[in-house]
Amino acid sequence: MKCGDLEQAQSLFDVSTNKVLSMYTVMMHGFNKDKHPAKTLDLLNQMKIDGIDPNFKIYTCVIQALSKIGDYSMCEAIIEQIPDSCLVERSIQNALIDMWVCSNKFSSHLFFSLKTEFREKLVTSIVQKKFSKKVHNQIKLDIQR
Repeated sequence: MKCGDLEQAQSLFDVSTNKVLSMYTVMMHGFNKDKHPAKTLDLLNQMKIDGIDPNFKIYTCVIQALSKIGDYSMCEAIIEQIPDSCLVERSIQNALIDMWVCSNKFSSHLFFSLKTEFREKLVTSIVQKKFSKKVHNQIKLDIQR
């Protein structure tokens, strides 16, 4: 995206007949940066319609958008679609941690799919961001299982 001109980039994107993965990635980054997370989710849906499989960069943008939207039920529904192969990517894990901290919600299923170092980072974030006591206790119980 040249000079951060999202409007011009979107116009070019919309008229393009041969959209590739990198174009979706750039547009999603732009939408998130300009505080238009719903447009990022719209692009994810468009990718599905166009038969383009998202990669970890796309899922990172999507998680960041979900974090900004703050609708945790929507977060869970979309995050469940992320393949395990993408969950090992550091950018995905960091975005998940940020989403959990921002939404004050927690998913034990995804928590245990993270590497140990990221579990520790999440717990540290919880303490630093003063997660609600309920969520903090849920994490403790899940860890003890």
